[in-house]
Amino acid sequence: MTEKINPQSLKPAALMRILNTAGYGTVLTEHRLRRHRNRAGYAIGSEKTINLFQYAAWLTLEFFREKPQTMDYLEKKRLVNLKSLEAVRAAQDIGNIPEVADPDRKAASLASFRTFCETYFNEVFYLDWSPDHLRVIEKIERAVLQGGLFALAMPRGSGKALAIDTLIPTVRDGFIYWKRMREIEVGDFVLDENGGSCRVEFATEVMHDHLCYEVGITGGERIVCDAEHLWYVHTGFGWETRTTGSLVDHYGYRLPDSYPHYARRKIETVKIVPSVPVRCIQVDSASRLYLAGESFVPTHNTVLCQTAVVWAALSGAAPFICLIAASADRAQNLLENIKTWLETNILLQEDFPEACFPIKCLERIANRQKGQKYLGEPTRIEWSADKIVLPTISDSRASGVVITCSGMHGSDIRGQQHARPDGRVERPSLVLIDDPQTTESAWSRSQSERREAILAGDVLGMAGPGKKIAGLMACTIIRPDDMAARILDREKHPDWQGERTQLVYSFPKNEKLWAEYSEMRNDSLRNDGDGRVATEFYRENREAMDAGAVVAWPQRFNSDEISALQHAMNLKFRDELAFYSEFQNEPKVQDLGEEMLTVEDIIAKTNGTQRGVIPQGSQHLTMFIDVHQNALFWMMTAWEPNFTGYIVDYGTWPDQQREYFTLRDCQRTIQQASGGAGLEA
Repeated sequence: MTEKINPQSLKPAALMRILNTAGYGTVLTEHRLRRHRNRAGYAIGSEKTINLFQYAAWLTLEFFREKPQTMDYLEKKRLVNLKSLEAVRAAQDIGNIPEVADPDRKAASLASFRTFCETYFNEVFYLDWSPDHLRVIEKIERAVLQGGLFALAMPRGSGKALAIDTLIPTVRDGFIYWKRMREIEVGDFVLDENGGSCRVEFATEVMHDHLCYEVGITGGERIVCDAEHLWYVHTGFGWETRTTGSLVDHYGYRLPDSYPHYARRKIETVKIVPSVPVRCIQVDSASRLYLAGESFVPTHNTVLCQTAVVWAALSGAAPFICLIAASADRAQNLLENIKTWLETNILLQEDFPEACFPIKCLERIANRQKGQKYLGEPTRIEWSADKIVLPTISDSRASGVVITCSGMHGSDIRGQQHARPDGRVERPSLVLIDDPQTTESAWSRSQSERREAILAGDVLGMAGPGKKIAGLMACTIIRPDDMAARILDREKHPDWQGERTQLVYSFPKNEKLWAEYSEMRNDSLRNDGDGRVATEFYRENREAMDAGAVVAWPQRFNSDEISALQHAMNLKFRDELAFYSEFQNEPKVQDLGEEMLTVEDIIAKTNGTQRGVIPQGSQHLTMFIDVHQNALFWMMTAWEPNFTGYIVDYGTWPDQQREYFTLRDCQRTIQQASGGAGLEA
């Protein structure tokens, strides 16, 4: 029986059987038919059937349709590259910048440095301002907006703290000894992250009732610290300084490779624990890191002038700012703090999107900075360890502002400049100098004078010929008549308008009651108490004990204290020399140590005879020459039979014709005096 076929309504299987049995072999496959139906759609049939006549017509049209020219390999490659470049360009463009969240808040902060600090850094400046603060803020604002120089030395802050039973490796006579945090004193030497020794510059009193966390480190080490303790960690995008509290939901960050393991360790856990007594120390290492715990975990140390730099940059008051510190590492740490604020401060991101949004789009990936664009134009942003350039955005006051950092070395400071797209060459107009001296340089008169000369010449000459530079210096007086003390002295350096503030301007008159308080407090602490007995004694006798006292900052005291005066006296009783150096900015002469000679010591050793005259009773003369490549140092001494010696004469050859100099800065050398003869001559 013959099967009837309707060519206008064929099922796919029937169509393939008809065509493939026509004597031409397999002309249609299931895959090819499916592809044709997908391309032609309903033009050749319905969902289940195919119209043979319509299918034949469609195939005929397709056969005679003009075919595109076949591209060779190079042309295909060129088109693929163009497509890739278009994708890259689209990814490089940051798109539209968000609107300013609060224009009124932004305008008020740009007009007032104090308002800027209170608005965007309220977690840092959370106490009421003292009169000293307000005076310093006014001078900083004037220096930034109108130019001029300003140096200040303010009392140390309260710091960030570790539990007092935390083990700290200390160094003495080349050996490592363990101390509890409660036992660390100013002057102790602890280990930095490289295993070198660094000096403890400051240590707080024991603090109570702080929010505390237990931080778990790879290997099982557990360290208890307060919420504000600082950690230097790698977040996956770069190294950042983070508080313990900010790590609660982001643990897993890597710690710096450090002595003695130099192995990768991470913060594994962060959890809240009951509050324990805590204490903070500050060290003079370049990175401000020191090692803590039995596993030698690197932790951090401890900002009015730095905040001023951010304000000056975002307001456009200073188009080129340079940060200078005692060392290049310390200067980079200052710049890293500013970078972290610009990246993470939410309020700054809301009110200054023209500066912060392009920075956020980098996501700490340095390679993105070269190609970043806004509306098709390069932002020319730079984001490196020692230099940042804020994005070039039209109508932005911070457009193209430059911030660099440098150590206290003339070669690093000189010649800093930045070329702008419009052809102008920008030089530094504002310089922030943070603690320009180290403990070692403060002890050395020659180093202090050298750094003072760098400051007067290289630093203040950065703006270029005929231009003035605005300068802010935050310094700490380490020794009497060191570099910081001389800069702050308005008689010696009136241009710097030095401001030396103190924690206490007038001490209480009733010394007897305070002595009784001190003894009561020490007895309590020696017997594992917390000093509450002494605090109650102060509460009962406060009127008499406060009489005659004037403190700079009434709001500055710990939660277990009643007043700022009690806080200051606790610091004084704990370490009087450290108190006068760190909080009063007037270090005592005793703090010089036995190895430093005073003027009185030198006068007591003079023999009273004129130079070149041999005293009576002397029977022997000796002379020595200390040979160096550039100069000879010589001295002649007369001796009595009982070995009493008298310096008769001394000097150098060639004669330097000045009273004070060192071998390094000899201006007349042996080679010059001998007509250029070699060493053998």
